[in-house]
Amino acid sequence: MATYQYIYWRNDLPRNKEGERCANVHLLKDYDSSLTAIARMARLLRKTFPQAKNSEISVGKVTRSTYVYSFVVIMWTGHIPEGDYPEWDQKLDGPKGAYTIS
Repeated sequence: MATYQYIYWRNDLPRNKEGERCANVHLLKDYDSSLTAIARMARLLRKTFPQAKNSEISVGKVTRSTYVYSFVVIMWTGHIPEGDYPEWDQKLDGPKGAYTIS
């Protein structure tokens, strides 16, 4: 199953008092949308971002895309240190036009 992991850095928002940058984190998987699958995705996201709480994670389904159509996406926004996240594709601006989520 295909997996895409993105960090979208929010240059329009200020850093927190620790100097961390705000980012939108999207994890997309070609999964079913069962609660079990979504919980598995949240655990995967927390391997890199353990501070992400279930109450802060949003879930959606991609309704328009040329490469991730009908994928399940979980999204989390938080302040994280800048740096190397080897399994994550980092972008300076959001997924503008890359996919539509509902």
